[in-house]
Amino acid sequence: MIGAFLKKQCLTGFLLFLGCLFLSGNLRADGTLLYKNYIVRYDRGWDILCEPYTVHQNDWVYKIFRQKGEISHSNFNDFLGIFARLNPHIVNIDMIRPGQKIDIPLKKLQEDDLPDQSSGVVSIPFVSISELAQKMEKFTIIHKIVAGDCVSSLISLHFGAAYGSKTYNEGIKLLETLNPKITDLNKIYKGQKIYLPAPLIREQSWYTSFSDNLNSLSDGPLPLAEAKQESAKIATKVANQIINTAPKADKQATSGLPGASLAQTAGILDGQLKNKGTYFFPLKDQKDLELDLSRNPVLELQNGRKIIFNNPEQSMDQNKSNLLAGQKNVSLVSVSKKSSVEQILSAVFTSNGNNDDQPKVSFTGEGVNIIIKARWITSVVSKTDNIKRYTCITPIQIQKESTPDSIKRYLDQNNIIIKEILPDAGKQKSETITTNKNISQLIPIPLDMADHKTFVKNLLTRLGFTYTPNTGITFPYAGIQLKAFSNLVSAGPGKEFLIDFGDLYGDAIVSIQQSGLKIIQILAADDHNLIIQKILKALGISYTSTPTFLAAERPETFNIAITIRGYLIEKLRGAQTLITDANLHNGIIKLIKQKGIIIISLQTS
Repeated sequence: MIGAFLKKQCLTGFLLFLGCLFLSGNLRADGTLLYKNYIVRYDRGWDILCEPYTVHQNDWVYKIFRQKGEISHSNFNDFLGIFARLNPHIVNIDMIRPGQKIDIPLKKLQEDDLPDQSSGVVSIPFVSISELAQKMEKFTIIHKIVAGDCVSSLISLHFGAAYGSKTYNEGIKLLETLNPKITDLNKIYKGQKIYLPAPLIREQSWYTSFSDNLNSLSDGPLPLAEAKQESAKIATKVANQIINTAPKADKQATSGLPGASLAQTAGILDGQLKNKGTYFFPLKDQKDLELDLSRNPVLELQNGRKIIFNNPEQSMDQNKSNLLAGQKNVSLVSVSKKSSVEQILSAVFTSNGNNDDQPKVSFTGEGVNIIIKARWITSVVSKTDNIKRYTCITPIQIQKESTPDSIKRYLDQNNIIIKEILPDAGKQKSETITTNKNISQLIPIPLDMADHKTFVKNLLTRLGFTYTPNTGITFPYAGIQLKAFSNLVSAGPGKEFLIDFGDLYGDAIVSIQQSGLKIIQILAADDHNLIIQKILKALGISYTSTPTFLAAERPETFNIAITIRGYLIEKLRGAQTLITDANLHNGIIKLIKQKGIIIISLQTS
């Protein structure tokens, strides 16, 4: 009876504890559910669900990572790259220290993964209160206090934790939770029954989230409103990477040079602009060359190249100019105070020996071929994963000509960054990342290719034509009327034809066609492409094989061409229809849908 009473009191106190726990700001409760706050960060075309985490004493970084999320489990190298990019303040992950704040990437989000939550902060239920109480009940040990017992020895013995460790502190908090009637753990007495946490509790899948929030009670977490505000600052990085996010230049720093334009150029090229103080160039067997950065700013690029800007009206000393011209990976670029970003970029790329009028980069996916033609293309090998990433830069005239954000994200996922320059970069409007969009309206119409008969029936039905299988057909043969069964397709009055799957033979086919009814034969060896071509020809429908779509509303000269394996049917019942077996990314689906095109996606059971 005493044990049952203690257990009832324990669970009652535990529920009260949970009610207090969510008030800490890291957890909140709605009804019977416990919610935990996460943040969404942007990385290379993906929205990444992250868990904010404070490093604790004796934390081992790889242990933390292995316990957190599907990315680390499915591709640990990919996880490490994402972590490094989202946490640039962590120079060496093997040397994290207690108190450091990190964002641990958990999951790459699809557009509909978190419905109705578009903020940088998202709240996700991780367990119900009743469920958690039941879970906790299974991992408790009833212990009767004997002479010589103390809390520290009990926790170390039963919870398997060294005194003062993170696990030990968790054990103490669990002990307090499980024994709400004990107001002072230092005052336990002989014969008293208490509940101890069992070591196996640490091996449960839900324990990591729960223990993090136990630890947060002593961290002094931000109130929820402040946490959202702080996390939103991190999560609002814009995916389109247009130049208005470039750092502002000190107008007084570059005498006689276009400070703002130089800063925007640095932002586009992901370089570092040095325009204050003195720059010392090391010279072989000579004294370092000294440059006044207010007169000759230096742009350091990620590939190690250095661009030195010079105003011809305030020309550099000829001796310095000659010395710099002979240096490896150093270019002298002349710009005036009125030079635009486009003019500066043109001069930079010309100095690099890039005189290609129409550079391009391409890649092939599953049934999709992408060709990006840009005014300038540069590349750099990423330090986090040794992958070459391209930056494609193109001037545009108006905002409407910009590439859709969904395509930019898709290309970013394939290591291609799109940057576009408006004539007045300061007045352009940036697109906002919308993490959670309902894309149900973008899902293509599926079409099963399980077998020829099912495929033909579904295709014709999807195209809006009447298909009647096993229709009785009478026809004259050798002076008598015979009857056969075939599949009738009606494309309108007077536009009927039959589809035969090998049931009609020889003279029967000739006789039926002589009666005025056309027959299309589908053979067992025909693949889905040949079947589609036969049917579209019989229907008299014009189409384009492997159509190409331009991503942006601007001339093809500098644009993104997306070629898709399939058939684009022109104006069938007032709309274009794309039939494809390609595996289309959501960004491409959205682009095609926005053009008013219906997508029929071929699938195989």
